[in-house]
Order: sequence, then C-alpha cells, then structure tokens
Amino acid sequence: VLIRPRESQAPFAAICTAALFALPNVRNVQPGVPPIGAAADVWGFFLNMTLIAVADIAFLFKIMYQYVHKPAAKKN
Repeated sequence: VLIRPRESQAPFAAICTAALFALPNVRNVQPGVPPIGAAADVWGFFLNMTLIAVADIAFLFKIMYQYVHKPAAKKN
C-alpha cells in the first residue's frame, strides 16, 4: 500500500473489512478446530485478525490521503 504508490480503491478496503468479520465464522466452521482457548489457536487467530485489521486501516488511510476534493463549478 505504501511502498509502491498507486491509487487505492474502496473495494480493497471493503474486502479487508469483510474478511475481518468473516474470519471468526470461517474458523468455527472448519472441522477439527481446537476449542477456543488453546494456545496455538489463540496465537494464530489473533495474529490473523491483527494483520487483517492493520491492512484495513492502512487501506482506509491511503484512500483518505489520496482523496482530492474537486472545486465546485463556477456559475456565471
């Protein structure tokens, strides 16, 4: 997002936000998942949630930073 500057669009941030809310449900649907509270499960789950949240925040700041307000057209 920040190393190679290019235009970011809102759908990329929407995908990150959707993944942030979908990840707990995807985790619960998988077969053979250990119960909540297992050390490896907590580490992996919260690490993934943190990475997705950081990516989403970076996309949102990038979108806000690149926005240019267009001036209103002058009426004669």
